[in-house]
Amino acid sequence: MIELRRAEPDDLQLLYAVYKDSTYKEFFRRVPKNWRLADVAKFEEHLNCHLYTFCLNGEQLGFAVVSDLDCYGSSVQTGFLLLKEYQDKIFPPTGNKFAFEVIKLLLNHLFLHTHLHKASMRFLSERKDIVRSLDRGGFHLEANYKEAVFFDGGWCDETEMAILRPKYEEIYLCRS
Repeated sequence: MIELRRAEPDDLQLLYAVYKDSTYKEFFRRVPKNWRLADVAKFEEHLNCHLYTFCLNGEQLGFAVVSDLDCYGSSVQTGFLLLKEYQDKIFPPTGNKFAFEVIKLLLNHLFLHTHLHKASMRFLSERKDIVRSLDRGGFHLEANYKEAVFFDGGWCDETEMAILRPKYEEIYLCRS
């Protein structure tokens, strides 16, 4: 069973493991270098985001991040922070039902509990597996950004995909 819940103090050990993973160096650039296991609220404050833990059968796999709520409360930026050992299991090159379920949980939380109109996600353009999962989940291409992020020693392109409330309702509320 897949579960999504607000991150709690008990999740900090996993968060610290993700923080130490060089894959996320760019994401964590705004976190003070001397950050230690303090509390989730302080971490969210530094990154101006909300963290959600997701688990499969009680095992923590990573975090969903929600940030950049616009001034009207109608649009957010979302993303996932996954431990390396789970990245290919959740977003494998062939796509899978698990990725769809994780995305569905996050979108249900966002669209059913707010007046949100749009949720978007940015990721490295080379991750075609994520494109396939999001496309299957009703997302559309918003933009491609050339050399937008310095990652793993070089400049990389980013892709942004989004889903609007009407598409969410068409796909997710009919399947619930």
